[in-house]
Amino acid sequence: VAQATAQVQLPVAQVAAPVAVVQPVRQLQCPKCHGKGGFDKWQKPQVRTHMHFDQNCNLCTGSGVVTSTFQPCSQCGAQGGFNTWDKPCFQGHMHYKRHCPGCNGLGYLRTAY
Repeated sequence: VAQATAQVQLPVAQVAAPVAVVQPVRQLQCPKCHGKGGFDKWQKPQVRTHMHFDQNCNLCTGSGVVTSTFQPCSQCGAQGGFNTWDKPCFQGHMHYKRHCPGCNGLGYLRTAY
């Protein structure tokens, strides 16, 4: 059995590698820290350089921007956890006891990517 082979020559334009189209990443202000990147000792949104800055925001990890849209968690009221008396509170609160099971301690739920 003989096999026939043929060589096909294509112009360079048809052989070129496909071009990947890169979509810009949508950056939105963090709804939890209002774009400041963290919180002060009283759990108010604050920039990292402020003298009372205490901790980075756990939703945007301190950057102040997110790439998805979020809505507040209805179980903890966007606070991320519960205190000793099962009242919603922030993680830095002195009576903080546990993470919210609905949002896993973030206080917000992702609504879109």
